[in-house]
Order: sequence, then C-alpha cells, then structure tokens
Amino acid sequence: MEITKKKPYQRFRYTEETLQEVLQMIRTNLITISEASRRYSIPKSTLSNKLTGKVPQIRKMGPDTVLSSEEESNLEKWILSKALLRFPMHSDEVKDSVQKVLKETERDNPFTDDRPGKKWLQLFLQRHPSITAKHRNHL
Repeated sequence: MEITKKKPYQRFRYTEETLQEVLQMIRTNLITISEASRRYSIPKSTLSNKLTGKVPQIRKMGPDTVLSSEEESNLEKWILSKALLRFPMHSDEVKDSVQKVLKETERDNPFTDDRPGKKWLQLFLQRHPSITAKHRNHL
C-alpha cells in the first residue's frame, strides 16, 4: 500500500503584483477571466470580485492597525531621521510616543493605559522593514 503525502495548504498561489498585472490585462481585453484563472492559478471568483469592486483591490489580512497608515508612516520617518542623526530610538521611546498620540486623540485601542506592548512593536517593525534593530536595547 502506497502512502501519499498531502500537499501543504497554500492560501494564495500568486503574488499581489501578479494579481494586479492580470487584472489590468483583463481590463484591457488582452485575456479573459477564465483564461487568466487557468494560466495564473487565480480563482475566477477572486478576479471577478476584484473587477466589480465587491472586494478591495489590495488584500489585507487581519484587523486594522491602531495607528492610521499616515501616522505609522510619520512614526517610521521620525525613527529613521533620528537614526540618521545618530540618535537611535529605544523601544520604550517609540512606545511612549505612540502612547502620547493615543492619549491626545482619545481613541479606542486594545492597550493597557494606551501604551503598546512588545507584540505591537514587533508587528510595527514587520510592517516597516526599513527600520532595523542595531542593538539589543534599541530598535
């Protein structure tokens, strides 16, 4: 009796860039939805839903971030500009600045006393790979 291994589940077999290129090809009538689905392994329903606007063009998994994308971008620029001036940010300084913003804007957030924790900082750094940790106590 032969035992076959199951293929590991892979949610998306295509990149975001490929999806955008394929959608543009369909919009300009270079390829049909069915042909694009077969050729690029993108489900027809995904292509159709993206083209009709039923789902957003850009996929984002998980909940929304606490800070807006503009706020996160400003925070990233601030951290990088301080690093260029040779004043690396300590992780507590970043958390303090986020806490200050959240207290001033009085918005709902999942943090205790409006202060983000280690997990938030870790995920923020993943979203902004241009920020790197040079030393253990610094970002």
